[in-house]
Amino acid sequence: MKKVLILGGAGFIGRGICDYLVSNRKYNITLADIDFSKCDDFTNDKFKLNDNIRIIESDFSSPNSFSKLDSNYDYVYMLASIVGVNKCIQYPHEVIRVNTALIQNTLEWITKNDIG
Repeated sequence: MKKVLILGGAGFIGRGICDYLVSNRKYNITLADIDFSKCDDFTNDKFKLNDNIRIIESDFSSPNSFSKLDSNYDYVYMLASIVGVNKCIQYPHEVIRVNTALIQNTLEWITKNDIG
């Protein structure tokens, strides 16, 4: 079985990719995000009860969060970011800081673990 990591797994696209991959039954999936509480898919246990899905809730703008992940994924989807027009208007510097940290931390972790 292939191992897949989806950073930003609580988002619309992350959940869609997970749905697709789970239907093929050839993947072990790790969904990682800062907050799963607002997603119906997680509050009704759609993903929690699937043995092929591991859920990790952590702030990946912090490099320490990556220690919660395995180091041998076959595929990594980096979809994590702060989104929303209102947030971008109200807190533009914070949105840029966090989104840049998410990308940089992911790239450093991928490089350190020789993924891809």
